[in-house]
Amino acid sequence: MTPDRPRRKGRAERFARRALPFVLGAGAFAVAGVHTTAVAQWAGQPLWAAIVITGTGEAMAIAAVLEVRHRRRTGGGLFWPVLVTIAAFGFSAACNLTAALVHGDNGHLVGHPGAWRPVMAVWPVVAFALVTLMKATGGHGDDEAEPVAVPAARTDPANATTGDTADGPAEVPGEPATKAAKIATRRRRRQARPKRGTGRHEVAKAYAAIPTDDGRSMRQLAADIATTTGLTAPTVRKYLGEIATDSAAGVAA
Repeated sequence: MTPDRPRRKGRAERFARRALPFVLGAGAFAVAGVHTTAVAQWAGQPLWAAIVITGTGEAMAIAAVLEVRHRRRTGGGLFWPVLVTIAAFGFSAACNLTAALVHGDNGHLVGHPGAWRPVMAVWPVVAFALVTLMKATGGHGDDEAEPVAVPAARTDPANATTGDTADGPAEVPGEPATKAAKIATRRRRRQARPKRGTGRHEVAKAYAAIPTDDGRSMRQLAADIATTTGLTAPTVRKYLGEIATDSAAGVAA
């Protein structure tokens, strides 16, 4: 098998995974649209109005899905998008069931439309109100992120020949822009650390100067020594434990 064959297979699978939901949705919208149009005409609406009523349900569903995606990116609540989605699919399902139950032998809906007359008359207004409330309660505006200005690296004249900067090595082509900054940060942290043995020596000196009848606990001693040595309290406690262990071993010997 050539290397390009798995790659083409992967692209085909990704395309199918993305395209099939749209194909299924288009088919469902087409079938539901025919039934909704038929019910609207049966309820006394002219053909053009029936087509518009059909389009409102499909537009509500698409707008709700897009709003859900938008609010997931911006952290907004999902109550109104979910409500609009339920209303759109509920209206479409009701029209489909009605078309199936009152369908006559001649291909037309039979019987009296009953409550469907006021429902079809008021539905466009309800659809518009629901979508308007959904958009009005978003509260996050456009989620398009503004570009963040990245300060240019300062160039050290001494390193001009090597391409390094004052904050770290120069950026390697093809590498993330933050890698050089991370390397420089780690280098500065290593340089700021005390040399091996220096911290413990300072802690040992400070501990030796403490009177034997001092009433402070080990935690309090570590906190006080940390302020004078520049070390962290956990590091001082570790050194104090090692010093105490060494002292006990020396006494035992």
